[in-house]
Amino acid sequence: MRSFRYFVFVAAVFAGLQFSAGAGAADQRSPGELAESFHDGLVGVMKEAKALGIQGRYDALLPLINGTFNITLMAATVTAPYWRNGQADQKAALVEAFRGMSVATLATLFDGYSNEKFTVVRSRKSGKRIVVVDAEIRKSDGGIVKISYVVANTGGRWWIIDIVIDGGISEIKKRRNEFVRILKEGGLAGLTGELTERTKELLAGKRK
Repeated sequence: MRSFRYFVFVAAVFAGLQFSAGAGAADQRSPGELAESFHDGLVGVMKEAKALGIQGRYDALLPLINGTFNITLMAATVTAPYWRNGQADQKAALVEAFRGMSVATLATLFDGYSNEKFTVVRSRKSGKRIVVVDAEIRKSDGGIVKISYVVANTGGRWWIIDIVIDGGISEIKKRRNEFVRILKEGGLAGLTGELTERTKELLAGKRK
């Protein structure tokens, strides 16, 4: 994930996208502040997880994800090179399906709170427009989960565009590998249908 090739690939993807400096440009949070804000919002939902239920967690997490992650860039990255040749309506539908699946996954995973502590450790540059924010989750049993957020400056502000857990493979790379067959067989429309179905199953408690 931290290889030069990876960052060149990501840079090439968002260089080909058009971002406006609209309302998002007013957000002046640094990469580290963005990660801390995400942690605060996530912990808030975790503390109310049982009362909210999965749909309530989804509804609470949706605006948090929208203000923190560049879902369009992430969707474009996981579907390259199919994204390049997709129609505008296909891309828009895919972005919404990817957004829904991402939020539903978080709503499923973070279904309670056990005094976890989220801490930003450091920020380090990995290119002109990319910063990696290293953080950790300290669990109640003393265990530590290390997280690295890949943060890119697009449209006049910073956005998280990828996550790496415990120094493993990036979530974007995992999704790219997972979606290869679906994209080959059905293109963007086929993946949109698959992600929409996954979201329904997650919210119904039928999928982990």
